[in-house]
Parts: sequence; C-alpha cells; structure tokens
Amino acid sequence: MSRVDVATVVGLLERLRDAAPGAAGQHVDSGSPPPRPASPGAAEPVARAILATLGYQVSDGPIHSPQGRSCGMFSRRLAHVRIDLTARDPADHPAAVVCHEAAHCVDEGPYDFDHPWPKTAEQRDQAVRAQLVACLSSHLFVRGELGVEPGPGQLALAGHMVRALVDGSGLAPGDAHEIAGRVEAVTRTLRAALSAPPWVERPTREVAVDRGRGVMWLSIGPAAGTAPPPSAPAALAATLSRRAQRRFADDPRFTTELDRSRPVAATTD
Repeated sequence: MSRVDVATVVGLLERLRDAAPGAAGQHVDSGSPPPRPASPGAAEPVARAILATLGYQVSDGPIHSPQGRSCGMFSRRLAHVRIDLTARDPADHPAAVVCHEAAHCVDEGPYDFDHPWPKTAEQRDQAVRAQLVACLSSHLFVRGELGVEPGPGQLALAGHMVRALVDGSGLAPGDAHEIAGRVEAVTRTLRAALSAPPWVERPTREVAVDRGRGVMWLSIGPAAGTAPPPSAPAALAATLSRRAQRRFADDPRFTTELDRSRPVAATTD
C-alpha cells in the first residue's frame, strides 16, 4: 500500500501549477510509486463496495447536469451516487470515476454541488477546490491502494482546476497545504473503508433531483437516514450528509422544485 502524505500532494499541486498554461495535467508526474500488480477488473467492484460501506446508494444511468454530459455525480443530501460509465474517456479506469465520487462523500471541506441555481464567486471557488480534492484523491488512491492505473482523466481535470484557481482566487502555499491536507484525509478514510463492514439497506423512497437539465429519481441511502453508522468511515459520511440536509432544510426552492418523492417500486428479489 502507498500512503498519501501532505508533502507528496503539495509537490503534485506545484507541478500542476507550473505546467505550461493549457498543458494537460495527465502529463504531470503524480509523484506516487507505480501501482502494484493487481487485476484491473477487480478495482471497480472494490470501489463500488466503498460507497456501500459509506452508506451511499449507487445508480447507473444518464446524468442530467448543467455542465453537460458527465460520468459521475453525488448528492450528500440523499447519500446517493450516480454513475454513467458510457460518458467517460475509454482510457480512464471505471474505478477512478467511482472513487472520485466517493472522495466527495467524505471530504470535510466546503462544497456547493447540491443545487442547480447560480452560485456566488465564493461558492464557485469552493466547488473548484472540492473538485481538485476529489481528482487528486481518486488518482492517488486508485493507483496506490487499488493497484491499477487510473488513466489520464483525474490529473487532466485536476490541471484544469489548478489553472482555474491560479486565474481566480490564486493558489498560495497555504492553499496548497489546505488542499493537500484534505486529500490526505480523504484517502485515509477511503483506505479505512476497505476493511469496514458494508452499510446497506433496501431503499424505501426516492427523490426527484433536477439540476436544470431534467429530473433524475434518486433513492435515499442509509447515510442520509437516522440509523447508527457501523464504522468510522460511515459515521463521517453520515455526518456530512446530515449537515447538508440541515443546510437546505428551509430552502423553499427544494420544496417547490426538487423535493418531490415517491416510494421505491417493489421488487421480487
């Protein structure tokens, strides 16, 4: 196993920052050792099992996003991750897509992803930083812990996020250390989830989520409920989910536009 430390991530951020403007981040050395031999086909099921450990429901299907076609999205309010692997670059490993969303689920930094409405400059900056944390966490975790090459996508997107920060609020040394600390914490939590028990419950309700490009019906994961979490990684995911619920509890836009719910259709299995 390859532990992620703050110094390694700071070095990677500096290399991404110093790359020529417009250069693709996937050509930057991540500074992590080569992955150990592993079965590439085993990494995606392991990544999905991490989401189950965190108490998140997972669905596969098209993602209706204001940003256009997307291969992954998450909702902390609902403890749900949606994946569309048909939208990914074929060079990217599916596990990198799944772990990017898992990283969002346990990143304690500020974020603004759970609403489709216009964002302030501060919210946009927070979203860029959260994307950067998820990209770096996914790349380093998939390579170092799951033992497969994640593909170019995570570092490429990280490079774009770094350029956005440099051109916007800036990327001072203190910012790099703050982001690196979040990445170290996220990868530590994902590593702990590898040996934690799953937190799976049959969903009973699903909620209409509309980010401005059409409705997606998403079932509610146990991390968004009131049951006690069975592990430390699940407890963190549940804390962040319930914090997001409180944040938007009194927002009338969710009541009138998003929070239509219905029972999950019964199955025969």
